[in-house]
Amino acid sequence: RVRPVKDTHQLSMSWQLPPMQHLYKTKPDRYLSHCIGHEGAGSLLSWLKQQGFATRLTAGVAEDSFESNSMSCIFGIVVTLTAAGLNVWPDVAHATMLYLEMLCREGPQEWVHREMELVEQMGWRYLQEKNPTDQVQELACAMLPVFQVDRKDILKADWMRTEFAPAPITDLLQEMTTDRLMVHILSTAYGR
Repeated sequence: RVRPVKDTHQLSMSWQLPPMQHLYKTKPDRYLSHCIGHEGAGSLLSWLKQQGFATRLTAGVAEDSFESNSMSCIFGIVVTLTAAGLNVWPDVAHATMLYLEMLCREGPQEWVHREMELVEQMGWRYLQEKNPTDQVQELACAMLPVFQVDRKDILKADWMRTEFAPAPITDLLQEMTTDRLMVHILSTAYGR
């Protein structure tokens, strides 16, 4: 339990997973981020909102070197809770785990991959110019052997999704279990 300065209530769930930097062509973590963070009908967030438990949900691995490095990555799900959701945060965590189980049971869907591929192609096509210094630094890092990026893919690696590979996605889902889960509750209600 952590008491923040800002008036908020958050449930943070995170898992330490194997490194994924070398999986730049399949991006299994981004597939899961997309599915878990989806906001439409039938999504986890949609259900949590209907119950009056949450207002926002984010999921994924940060692009920084702390959460994604050559040793491991940290996949996180952060749910912004309502006051009612704070009172039943274990139920919110349970619903999240059930949603992960459903994703594992249903298996990765190729149509989701194709949709994400189109979005990334548009991102590449309409990419805004970066500061040249930042661009050089990012490219130099991408050339490091630990990332295993093919030389022909250096410029486009972040926007590539050329292969549909269900196995790495399923492997990640199977590692996201309760015995590997770290939970934090952040709320201004604590300490009052």
